[in-house]
Amino acid sequence: MNWSKDIFKNIGKAIRKIFFYFFSLIIIGVIAGVSFFLMVEQSNKPCDDQFIQGCIAAGLSEQSCKDKLY
Repeated sequence: MNWSKDIFKNIGKAIRKIFFYFFSLIIIGVIAGVSFFLMVEQSNKPCDDQFIQGCIAAGLSEQSCKDKLY
């Protein structure tokens, strides 16, 4: 009956490895998603500010420029 304990230990180790890999993928996905979101937000911000400044220079109010942008 010793072989049945070995089989259950091996199955348990395999299940632990599978959970570890899934957990690692989830963590990597969250980190990648957050970093991508932050990069996109930072890259759009200077462009938005330049558009608003140009719009204000053209004679429109700041609120109407923001309405056009968003």
